[in-house]
Amino acid sequence: MTGAAKRTIKRLAARKRADSWQGWLDRLAASSDRAQAYTPKGVRYRTVCLDGLPVEFFSPLVEESRGTVLFLHGGGYHTGVNDRYRRVAEQVAKLCHATVALPDYALLPSVYPTALNEVKGLYLRLAQEGPVRLVGDSSGGHLSLQLAQTLAKEGHPMPHKLALVSPWTDLTASGESYYDNFYLDVVLGRHPLNGLDIPDAARATNVFAVAGEGDPSSGEISPLWGDLSILPPTYVSVASHEILLSDSTRLAQKMEELHKDVTLVIGEGLFHDYPIYFDQLPEAQTALEDLCAWLFA
Repeated sequence: MTGAAKRTIKRLAARKRADSWQGWLDRLAASSDRAQAYTPKGVRYRTVCLDGLPVEFFSPLVEESRGTVLFLHGGGYHTGVNDRYRRVAEQVAKLCHATVALPDYALLPSVYPTALNEVKGLYLRLAQEGPVRLVGDSSGGHLSLQLAQTLAKEGHPMPHKLALVSPWTDLTASGESYYDNFYLDVVLGRHPLNGLDIPDAARATNVFAVAGEGDPSSGEISPLWGDLSILPPTYVSVASHEILLSDSTRLAQKMEELHKDVTLVIGEGLFHDYPIYFDQLPEAQTALEDLCAWLFA
């Protein structure tokens, strides 16, 4: 069998796996309509408003907190804090034995620089109490990178560690995985192309309006093109079948070339942002455990 034939068979098998994940996610979305509202289990939970920003805190119930984690949730800058992210924040608090801050930052159409300024103010407030570990998934990963680069540029204390899950790092959509994984990505791919090339179709979606009047190829908007030499130890978790795979692999490669401390973990055969489904998927639970173990190692 030729190498090309083997790749074709592997590709077909991957497509079949993607179809099964699509059905799984569809069923999960349908069942979420019947799910009970979030109630804290095994953590102290409180909500506050800090300088106009709603923030939810999740803290260990009995033992003393080992530190603070600032968690910037994903959702494509369309979705605010919801029960899925509350459950993730609660689980991180339990696994890390730490206090997790979950802010409900600004969404489209007023993202940049409003959301960045909001989370920067919160970070600086938290950093007054001690080192902060920064975690972000998907668009929250994008915001986390923007925050870290802004803090360094302005001379503020940096996060102790930075953990990213399926981060969005390049708003020019120039990664090869936009092509390679478009029909495999059950979360971000598979949308109508309307006669456009795949990256052009992606950039035509309104989520890319997050750049506002800014230049998507600039480091201020696309952290991949910003200064990576200033980043703290960084952990990147991504799935092999998502269009943002290149956003993670290129980030890790650039950091390695700069001799920075970076860990890249690729979930084979899995989908975008899968660790947030820790309570539904064993692979996701393992991924979240590994991330939390790294945060406080």
